Amino acid sequence: PIISYKEKENQLILVKQFRPSTGRYCLEFPAGLCEKEEDPEVTALRELREETGYVGRIEKVSAAFGASVALGNTKVKSAIVRIDGDHEDNQNPQTNFDEGEFTENVFVPVNGLPQYLQEYCDKHDCLVDVSLGLFAEASALSL
Repeated sequence: PIISYKEKENQLILVKQFRPSTGRYCLEFPAGLCEKEEDPEVTALRELREETGYVGRIEKVSAAFGASVALGNTKVKSAIVRIDGDHEDNQNPQTNFDEGEFTENVFVPVNGLPQYLQEYCDKHDCLVDVSLGLFAEASALSL
């Protein structure tokens, strides 16, 4: 999710949460599973609100991609969500976690993202999720 302000630079909102499989905190995009019969757009906005407290609007939803295709047949879609940081609904965001879930919002600059993530994770002893890491590296390329 991209948070935009009239008078400040755009940022990404990420979540940091403990992942038992790694025994560490991980830095990730807000994400979650679709409820039965739920459209991906609805899921993206619901998960954004639950995990960060922010509301936004969908700019684009990707095609389905295979996740860890060597291990299973799970498919994922990505949503580009724009958040108006100046909107009144985003002035005092309130999370609504699922049972047993807790995340911390992390606001990061769009420019210099790979270096920022590396420095942040070195300082906080966390891992970067693969989709975030690939996004960061790709965004830094000048093709």
